[in-house]
Amino acid sequence: MTVAEVDFGTHAARAVLMLLLLGITVSAMAMTIQALRRGNRGGGRV
Repeated sequence: MTVAEVDFGTHAARAVLMLLLLGITVSAMAMTIQALRRGNRGGGRV
């Protein structure tokens, strides 16, 4: 493998890791918001 190929590989791996972290963060935030909404409005629903 050439230096350029190795460099591209590390960049691709970093991009994938960043996307994974972003997805986990977004899903965690969505779950938190849903839980808060359920907690706030759950008592009002019958």
